[in-house]
Parts: sequence; C-alpha cells; structure tokens
Amino acid sequence: MLIDPRAFLSSGCLFALNATDLFIGWGEWQRTSHAQNGSIYAPDFYMTTNEPWLTPASFEVIKRENFTQHLLAKLASDVKPNRQGFQWVEPSLEGFEQQVTKIRNHFDQGRLEKAVPVVHAQAREIMTQDRLLAILARLAEAPSSLIPMGFWDFERGEGILGATPERLFSIGDRLETMALAGTRAKSIAAAGTEDARLLFEDPKERHEHQLVIDDIVSRLARYGRVQVGETFVAELPTLFHLKTSISVEGVSADFETLAEALHPTPALGVSPRSFGLQAMREWDDEALRVRYGAPFGLVLSSPGSRTLEFQDCLVAIRNVQWSNGRAPTLGSGCGFVKESATDREWAELKLKRDSVKKVLNV
Repeated sequence: MLIDPRAFLSSGCLFALNATDLFIGWGEWQRTSHAQNGSIYAPDFYMTTNEPWLTPASFEVIKRENFTQHLLAKLASDVKPNRQGFQWVEPSLEGFEQQVTKIRNHFDQGRLEKAVPVVHAQAREIMTQDRLLAILARLAEAPSSLIPMGFWDFERGEGILGATPERLFSIGDRLETMALAGTRAKSIAAAGTEDARLLFEDPKERHEHQLVIDDIVSRLARYGRVQVGETFVAELPTLFHLKTSISVEGVSADFETLAEALHPTPALGVSPRSFGLQAMREWDDEALRVRYGAPFGLVLSSPGSRTLEFQDCLVAIRNVQWSNGRAPTLGSGCGFVKESATDREWAELKLKRDSVKKVLNV
C-alpha cells in the first residue's frame, strides 16, 4: 500500500508493535463504540467516551528505518520540522499542595492508602504540523525501554503523542501486564548505579510498588492463576522505575473487559479501589487530564484473517496532548502514600516532565 504522507501528517496515528515495527494509520477517522481491524483504543481517563475506538481510513505496518528514511524524509522535504520546542507554563506548587491536602484528609479518615495527584504544564504555542513532524522524528529514535504511541487529528484540533514505559496489558498466548511504580532520577555519577540501589531499597517506594502489585493480582485472579515475577529496577533514559512482570495463562476476556478491569491500577489511580475512580475528581483537574494516564491500545489482525493477532494496551503517560484546538499540555503524576514528603514528590513531578521534554524535544 502506498502511504499518503500529507494525509498522515494531517490525520494519523503511530503505535510501536515491537523494537523494529511500527503501525501507522492515516486518513479520515471512523469513531465507533466497537473495535475493528486496525483500531486505536483512546478513551479519556474516566472512560466516559461513548466512541473510544478510532479506525483510520488506511493503515500499514512498516519498519522503523523505513518510517524515518522514507516517510519522514518525504514529509521533511515538504514541511520543515520545527525543532524549537514549546515554551511551557509550569504547574503551581500551591495547586499541588491543595491536591495533597485533600488526599491526606482521606488518609486520616482511613479511606485511602495511595493516590496519584497529577499536575500539568501548559504550552504557550499550539500544536502545528511542523512541530508534530519534529516530535515524530524523535519518537522514531526512542530507546527500546519506551513505546512510541499517539494519534492526531488537525481538523478537530486534538491528539496525544509520546513514548510510554508502561503497558496496561497485552493479549497473546497469555495475558501479560506489569506493576510500574516507584521512581528515582538517574545521576551522572557511576551511570546511576547507586540511584538504582537506593530506589530498590527505599521502603516508601517499595510499599507504593507493592500496593500496585497486590491490586493487579486481585483484579486478575478471576481469570486464572496469576504469576508474579521478581521486582527489579527498570532503566529509562533519565529515570529509574521499580517494575514487576505479571501474567495469567489462557485468559479469554475481550479487550474492553480487560481494560475496564485493570484501569486504572494504583500506579495512576487509587488504592484501595473501593475508594472509587470517580472520587478522584475531588482533587483531579479533569479539564486538563483528558487522556493522560488513560488506556491507549491497538487491535490488529493478520492479512486475510479476522482473528486478532495483536492486542496491546498501553498506559498513556510521558506524552503531550491537546484538544479542542487548545495548546498542548504535559502531565506528570506521582504516587502519594502516608510516608510521602510533599517537596520530594513535587521534585519527582518535575523530573518526569523534564524526561518527556528531553525525549520528545518539546
């Protein structure tokens, strides 16, 4: 199939299938309540979208080098990539402290054990095709620890684009997911070796991480015997995270059922879940949240087959997003437990935003 570069830049999507292959789509979006072959799953965080599935008019699976050397090169010959990045208005400490006060009140009442406050930086400039092209070029070079993902629609003035380290689930011979919670910055000294050790031995970070593991295991127990791997320190370009692989054999549930069962884990939501997803709205800024931390997935079948062979659902973090023609926002969240220190979590939020700015050059 011949890819239409201009249509791709105007209305398209990107999803990394693995380290070498990219799914890309282009053309007018079909928005539906159900999945089709080549559909992107892109609900908002609170799952209120009636038509969360977006299917492009055309799609193709290509190698990363072809994406860079042919498609992006063709586009760059017509549209000069704008690599200047955005000017950002950073979130206010006062706003974050107000979130923390509300969360700690629930800690004191014994209703809540963990929450994830989210803050947002706001760009001064709107997203344009030349800026999008520059970000796509950066995503093509993203390390294997990050999964490039996103969609955009310039006619509707919306999109989300980034590279996430977190997968909500994938469905193959078995269901695979992960607990990814607990963060520490990488220092220059000793290539961050000491930072990784300190993260692994930090009681607060391990407690936060274990809450995520326990929640996922509880949610998946209905589907079969859950297998939990060893916790280790995952290395990203500028950060370390605690990570634990989790799997279940022979799960027969469909994509949306699993998304609704797992989203949001306490890595982006609350613990215990009985507190309620909707109760998060007490401190969350919904107008800016939109798809930050939401499920973002893809279903794909092989040529000539109706059987879905690729079903993957990511967690939409480490990205920029925009909607209703407004300038992009850049969200960051932190796991907050009773032991958390506000100043330390505030610093972590900035580290995460800075990592996105560095990877995407925004």
